[in-house]
Amino acid sequence: ETAGDGAGKHAPEYRVTAAVDMPVASGENLFTRQGFLPLVKHRAADVLMPDLMRSGGPSEFLQIAALAETHSMPVSSHAFQEISSHLMAACPNASFARCSASRARRCVKP
Repeated sequence: ETAGDGAGKHAPEYRVTAAVDMPVASGENLFTRQGFLPLVKHRAADVLMPDLMRSGGPSEFLQIAALAETHSMPVSSHAFQEISSHLMAACPNASFARCSASRARRCVKP
């Protein structure tokens, strides 16, 4: 049995993750840590990337990060960088933070 056996709806993600030599981040469309369990169990991603609002807010984001850490997986952020950057700073397994250039330009005064 391989890690992808029984991956169900995450089988395509598992195949991509297994086929490429670069880290694959996934999870921006999942809800709550229970939604992330199959990604972790089947190694259908190298990096968990919860969306702050979809995943259930700051507390659930941190719980997902803890789940990832328990399985030696890094965590990233998906959006809402104004808040996500603070949450990422609290995660020992933080890898990278997704940053929207258009949003960053609005934050910087010329």
